Amino acid sequence: MRGIALLSIAASLLYVPLKSGAEESVVWKNVGSWKIAVDTTLGYGCFMMASYTHGEVFRIGFDRRSNDAYFILGNDAWKSLEVGQKYDISLKFDADSPWTGGARAINMGTGVPFLYLSFDKIGFLKDISVKNSVSVYYGGKLVSTLPLTGTVEAMNAVVDCQQQIEQLKAEGASNSDPFANQRPVSDPFRR
Repeated sequence: MRGIALLSIAASLLYVPLKSGAEESVVWKNVGSWKIAVDTTLGYGCFMMASYTHGEVFRIGFDRRSNDAYFILGNDAWKSLEVGQKYDISLKFDADSPWTGGARAINMGTGVPFLYLSFDKIGFLKDISVKNSVSVYYGGKLVSTLPLTGTVEAMNAVVDCQQQIEQLKAEGASNSDPFANQRPVSDPFRR
């Protein structure tokens, strides 16, 4: 019965495209100002996304193809970003020491590139969940400061989404032969 419920949840996801230039994403649910969704192009990785008043779009989620997490930030005003180029950025949560890394400019289908930074540190996810703001720096200059309101609940929803997707994928793989568990002993094809 639980498998049927998960399949119906997955089926309902397939019909709600995310309207942010990413037709490969489907909405899971909304948590406060955060949209929780699944990106089919990233191995069905779940993510959370919010838009801000100065035009920033912030997204954080899981890339299930590489088992990494990622941070994406964009703004329509950042037209000078060049797709494929690397930009050394720093992310400072509240007054903590900054995280630094090479973000790559990517095309998200909106016509304006976004900064994409992958990471594999669980502490980064914790900082996003429990801190009040994140400040982004490029070339030592402040690019943007974003409030992180409601991120604990949103990150919990992303983790729940990913666990349900992984369970669905596992159930789908184990149920690829509908006759596997229903063969009588007298089945001549049973091994």
